[in-house]
Amino acid sequence: MITPAAVIERIGTYELGNILAGRVEGDINTLALVALAEGADTSSFTAEELAVAQAALDRLVLAIDAATRLINGYVAKRHPAGLSPSEIANSPLPDIALVLVKYELMVTTDEDTRNNHKAAMAQLRDISSGALSLGADDPAKPSDTRLVVVGGNSRFDWGGFGL
Repeated sequence: MITPAAVIERIGTYELGNILAGRVEGDINTLALVALAEGADTSSFTAEELAVAQAALDRLVLAIDAATRLINGYVAKRHPAGLSPSEIANSPLPDIALVLVKYELMVTTDEDTRNNHKAAMAQLRDISSGALSLGADDPAKPSDTRLVVVGGNSRFDWGGFGL
């Protein structure tokens, strides 16, 4: 659903390095972390840099696995056979996964991260109940409720505003 390289790209190396610093021992060389995540050449890094970057990558993979299991638990109710990669890519699931991964990685969370996590969990509940569609092939039942907006006369005196 979401790869370590995608998490690094979306969160950013600087912020992710700060988040993971509380999860691994040693200073993380974020360039080594990116190289490992992308399967790129790592010959320019020391063994120590690679060891710390690998520990950080391992922690990132664990967080991705935890987020994936949580999402699958909610989605399986309506999609027991799973979703195709294109269905996942064209749904809110990658963004939800990113929020869950970031929350899982943080040692302490700030208010924005907690609020984002609560919103992601609400979206998962809505997906599970059918209130939020995952796309055109989603078996969610469309609502017959329609929102109608009508104009009304304002009791506010707009004259003082040059209108």
